[in-house]
Order: sequence, then structure tokens, then C-alpha cells
Amino acid sequence: MNEIIIIGDPKPTLYESKGKVLKEIYKRSQKNLFMKDLNYREFLKLQIHELGELKVKGFNEQEIFEGLKKVSWLKEIKKEVK
Repeated sequence: MNEIIIIGDPKPTLYESKGKVLKEIYKRSQKNLFMKDLNYREFLKLQIHELGELKVKGFNEQEIFEGLKKVSWLKEIKKEVK
């Protein structure tokens, strides 16, 4: 497993898959008044919209994850955790 830093949360989070990272971000977003009524698909749609100039096809979690890294919303720490 690698670690990921999600902007706004200073401590790194272990992750098993890119989809789980997006689901964790979605879960955290539910605390926001403007996001709490969005379901997961609507949340992904908003992320795709926010990524604008980046090309994301459909609701591909891996492409959304990589797009969030490109705009520095996520920072991946490449190391194996035992």
C-alpha cells in the first residue's frame, strides 16, 4: 500500500486503491453543507467538472484520481508500507 496526502488533511492516508481514495474524499465532503446532498456519482461529476481542462472519460475513477494529482489536490507518497 502507498500513502496519499489529501489537500486539507496534513496526515498521510494509506490507500489500497484509487477508488477507495475517491470514496474517502466523498465521505469527507459530506460534512460540507454544499456537498452533503450529493450522491457519489454526482460528486464524481462535480470533480470532473472541476478538472475542466483535463480529459476524463466518463466516471473512470483512475483518471479522476490522476487528474486530482495533476491539479495538486492529491499528493501520492510512493513508498511501500509494511
